[in-house]
Amino acid sequence: MRIYLVRHGETIYNAKKLLQGQKNIDLNENGFNQAKLLSEKLNHITFSKVFTSDLKRAINTAKPINEMPIIDKRLRERNFGIFEGKNAKEVDWESLEGDFFSNKPVSGESIYELIERTREFLDVLNNENGDILIVSHGGTMASLIYLLSNKTLEEAFQKMKIDHSSVWMFEKEGTNYILKIENNKEISK
Repeated sequence: MRIYLVRHGETIYNAKKLLQGQKNIDLNENGFNQAKLLSEKLNHITFSKVFTSDLKRAINTAKPINEMPIIDKRLRERNFGIFEGKNAKEVDWESLEGDFFSNKPVSGESIYELIERTREFLDVLNNENGDILIVSHGGTMASLIYLLSNKTLEEAFQKMKIDHSSVWMFEKEGTNYILKIENNKEISK
């Protein structure tokens, strides 16, 4: 079994460096082009299932690959609460209680809560076979990468760069998943 993770294409919020969180922002023109190119790069793979978050930017990245993806809210981006729509560099993260992983914006969720939500989703895949595609968001992908690999929280959430429409692939070997493709925008046929 192989699990392919893809981050959605670019949105206007991404271009302006604004926190989207769970705002239902669609792809911009560049994002739609990225989704089309991604579909062409992955067209040689027959996915047994394609999962996506219920937010437009993820759905519209998945649809060129599979017109009827399975929508799952657990694949949503982290809820940034009152910080959504704000520039990430202008947010006063220090005003929140706890460390980077436990702090929680008002009306939002912590990284630990995001990890638990994505862990619940991964439990669904225990009985799956074949190639699985998951289209989601930067924070959700960091969480999935953390759960599937041997990367630390710091590596997954603070040191890795997860580009728009990039592909990460894990292959199951025994009971473990091995990272085979990392942040690859150039998938060969």
